[in-house]
Amino acid sequence: MLKKILVALLLVLISISLFRTDDAIAEDNENLEVNLSCDHDESFFDNQEKAERIYNAFLGSLGYSAAANTYTYSRHAAEDFPEYYCGAYVNTDGNLVIIVNEEIDENYTAEAWYVDLVNRIGETGFLVRKGEYNFRILLNTATDIVFGELRDELENCSFAGIAIDEYRNTVEVHITNSEYLSTVEALLDGRPCRIIVVEGLDTFQ
Repeated sequence: MLKKILVALLLVLISISLFRTDDAIAEDNENLEVNLSCDHDESFFDNQEKAERIYNAFLGSLGYSAAANTYTYSRHAAEDFPEYYCGAYVNTDGNLVIIVNEEIDENYTAEAWYVDLVNRIGETGFLVRKGEYNFRILLNTATDIVFGELRDELENCSFAGIAIDEYRNTVEVHITNSEYLSTVEALLDGRPCRIIVVEGLDTFQ
């Protein structure tokens, strides 16, 4: 499950502060780099196995309230995710990084959002990073694009599809013709979207 999700997250890097949450995690507590490599040592795969277990435990703690014509993530609707949760990815050490829209200071492990995460997961072997948009906002944005008010307008602009980019904390919007780039930017202005021109894709049906 996690390995499939990671394919959509292999993107360029950004610089943000990261904090240690478990002594077993590698000493470099500022490792924010999403995993881009296929060349890893044994410790990476050990960490990745743990990351997959933690991530699946989190997903398993969520409800299922998806309705018709809503964009879902692993069959979970927007309202199934906690308000603090912004996404997750695996870093270059194989450790899970969970993104939250909360301030992260030296006492963050006592905060209600962190306690809730630990209760859901059952352990503390993950890292945390601050993001801006929670997953409810991202999924609701995706719903507006695929099923809602924006669909017809985007279909006239070589719209090819979307993806949730957890690492960048945005919704990727794919179009096939760069001539429509400025139009799509105007349509999506103010929304947590990143527009990517991918020539050769079929347009959205």
